[in-house]
Order: sequence, then structure tokens, then C-alpha cells
Amino acid sequence: MEDLWDKDKVDLRRFRPNLFISLLDKKPFIEEEWIGRRIKIGQEVDMEFVGHCKRCMIITVDPENAERDPSLHKTVIKERKNNFGVYASVIKTGDIHIDDEVHLMD
Repeated sequence: MEDLWDKDKVDLRRFRPNLFISLLDKKPFIEEEWIGRRIKIGQEVDMEFVGHCKRCMIITVDPENAERDPSLHKTVIKERKNNFGVYASVIKTGDIHIDDEVHLMD
């Protein structure tokens, strides 16, 4: 996102993620290619990616100081058609732990 937004670094907390997956191969917005596919997290959890996440004005609020900057939302609207992240449905529940492996299923 830093490549699109004219700021030093984007604090991911602005987007309120429920789950953040760190990838070995960094490809911006790769999760959009996974819509319709499933992932397995750790030994228990199965999820399916179901659609784009539309963003509201809350991303304009800096989580450190509550200052607003509407330029982030304007950038997401212009450059990403207001999409940032994806929604997923839980297929099988279970515990998720930091450093659990995540596998993209066919």
C-alpha cells in the first residue's frame, strides 16, 4: 500500500484485520486471486475466501493518535476500487496460533 499512498508507512491496524497472514513471497493484493479457494490454518481451521472487503472512512483514523487523514481512503477508492483485503468464511473452527502454517488448497 505504501507504493500507492504518498506516506512513509501504512499502519495495518487502520484496516482492522481479523487475521494477518505473512507470506514468503510478497505479492501485493495476492489474496484477491484466492477468492473462491480455501486455506487450512494449523491443524484445525479451514476457511474459504468469499469476496473483496470494501473500505469505509474508519481507515482515515490513525490508531496512534486518532488524527484523520482522508487521503488514504481516497487512494483506496481511486487505486483499488475501494477494495482492500478479502472476506473469508469459516468452514471448520478451531484454535489459531501465532506462527501456524497456512496452506492454500486447490
